[in-house]
Amino acid sequence: NNCTITLSAESFAYTGKAITPQVSVQFINDIGSTAALRAGSDYELRFSANTNPGKALVTVTGKGVYSGSVSKAFTIVPQKMQALKAIGINYCAIKTSFVRVPGATGYQLCIAPSGTLDFQYYESDGKKAFLFSDLKDNTKYKLRIRAYVKIEGKRYYGAYSDYITVKTKAAVGAPAITGFCQLNALPELHWNAVKGATKYFVYRSTSKNGTYTRIATTKKLAFTDKKVKLHKTYYYVVRAYTLKGGKAYVSVLSNKVKIQSKKTVFVGDSVMEGVRIYHGYDAASYVTKVGVGTYTFYNSNYFTVGDRAVTGVEKVISYSPERVFIMLGMNEMPYKSHAAIFEYYRYIIEDIREACPGVQIVILSVSPTKPTAPAGYPKKGAINSYNKDLKAFTKKMGCSWFDYTPAFKNADGYLLDSCDGGDGCHWNPYSAKLFITQIQKYIKIH
Repeated sequence: NNCTITLSAESFAYTGKAITPQVSVQFINDIGSTAALRAGSDYELRFSANTNPGKALVTVTGKGVYSGSVSKAFTIVPQKMQALKAIGINYCAIKTSFVRVPGATGYQLCIAPSGTLDFQYYESDGKKAFLFSDLKDNTKYKLRIRAYVKIEGKRYYGAYSDYITVKTKAAVGAPAITGFCQLNALPELHWNAVKGATKYFVYRSTSKNGTYTRIATTKKLAFTDKKVKLHKTYYYVVRAYTLKGGKAYVSVLSNKVKIQSKKTVFVGDSVMEGVRIYHGYDAASYVTKVGVGTYTFYNSNYFTVGDRAVTGVEKVISYSPERVFIMLGMNEMPYKSHAAIFEYYRYIIEDIREACPGVQIVILSVSPTKPTAPAGYPKKGAINSYNKDLKAFTKKMGCSWFDYTPAFKNADGYLLDSCDGGDGCHWNPYSAKLFITQIQKYIKIH
């Protein structure tokens, strides 16, 4: 009755061996003074139930001049558990498994989205597996587990395991998108079909890392943005949407696509003039003239801007284009050297670039002709030689090169009958349509 019993700790983790905490016994006399008693000479210790998780006892029995006994309880809690093993089995569930520890009454599992403290706690009765359900899709979660022992209706917990991180699967995958600016200056997007998706959301921003606003909902795999301003650059992303179990899910954002609303100008002679007459393309402009060559296009005031007579180059510049397709040389080949033609081709390119920084200039091959074309029109050998040198010149100038002519040639390399406008050189309406189709294919990948 005159002693206080103190243990080195009130709780100990299971080790598989007997737990024997250090014991301190203090004697308190009638006037309140204390003295530390000595084990062996003043008292003896006896431990019981001190191996397995649960309530353990140490009994202190007086010896010598000290008599009586006092029991002191302490607890043995389950050991720290190994980390969970887990896998995201679908878009809303994570399945876990764990190794049970000796003496545990049950287990407590906790889960929270990574980067948060929003933990949810769950109890397991000792089964080796546990399923977390009704989770957010495509989300990382951190998980841990600890064992407990129940003593007289109260739970005593062991240490938590280390955290693991697991991600749920996406309810619906994100599409991969591509895009380009049509000849009519409108951005066009395309994306792959996503399994399970019932529709797609299209978002637009005026800066890559800015705010993206939803501008369309569609079931199609393509979208043309008709509400843009010419010369302005836009960024696009797409999400897929699905409905599962009455709950709506959207994918993460697709890759970002940058598209500029480009003004396109076509430059050329009578062949390109035929494209303008037969096909004409909304918002694409034509600076064309029958019989024009590089020299006259650069020097002659064949065109107008307002009330002012201007050269072909000045007319092109007046549109502030971002993309220019040029097809010149057919009319000059019969009486000029390639070097002489390319001299003024270079002047044209340099002036457009200086006035329109960043412009994309695409040099086009000259069209094939038929053997029956009248005298004065270049034939296959001259055209092939010119196009070969023109391609090399294009590379030297740092421009883009596009040879559309394979679609216009027969097996012998001459203009197809189906493309002939009647004289073996100029194009018919079918050719104009075919040419624009080839250009559209080109801009999709350039």
